[in-house]
Amino acid sequence: MKSSSAVDRIFKSILVSMVAFTSISVVNTAMAAIYAQVEGPPVTDITNFEGFDSLVDSGAPIVMPSGFTFDCATCFFVNYSGGLDGNALYQNGGSTSMTSIQLTSGLNFTAVSMTVGNGWGPNDPQKTWVRAYNNGSPVISFPFPDVPLAATITVWADGGSEFDEVRIQVYSDTDTIDEDEAQYGAVAIDDVTAGSQAPIAPIAPVPTLSQWALILLTVLLGVVAFSHRRIRS
Repeated sequence: MKSSSAVDRIFKSILVSMVAFTSISVVNTAMAAIYAQVEGPPVTDITNFEGFDSLVDSGAPIVMPSGFTFDCATCFFVNYSGGLDGNALYQNGGSTSMTSIQLTSGLNFTAVSMTVGNGWGPNDPQKTWVRAYNNGSPVISFPFPDVPLAATITVWADGGSEFDEVRIQVYSDTDTIDEDEAQYGAVAIDDVTAGSQAPIAPIAPVPTLSQWALILLTVLLGVVAFSHRRIRS
């Protein structure tokens, strides 16, 4: 049987390793991150643009000649007057999904922006939710309250972060945003642009669930270690 001092040393080593790993994770999150901003800096070095002037509806997913693929439930093209200029891609109210934006090539985005309207009448888009995905898994989430009508939302990566899909939906102020994306919403998007940019005044990303779990585990280990030392003393 190991001595009490040996157990203490092992426990201390584990605790130190977890703290170090958490610190590295936090630093990496700060250095490599995905951001989103309402009316942020414009996308530059444009590689793809879709204004929905050429309406090619092949059913979901909708593959456009511009190199974008859009996927959503009950989506159709409409000459949208709710703050957007000309045609837009509109996901009808009563839909329990988000509108997905991807490059048909499957390549990652560096930066992508879209002008956003809604299906709640002449009001502002109210509560707008944007999620960035990579390989089918969500990597970051951005809830935006009170987005102005026909505002542009830009999502971009820096420091080596990657995302290959953006999902967006607009909800009533009274709606609760759920992780399973199953709440009802209605959104219109236009002028979808992909390229690169030099971001300014980025909004800090929300840590992922795995990062929160790691931070919580480290805190719990610290509490256990402190309690163990008090019992021994």
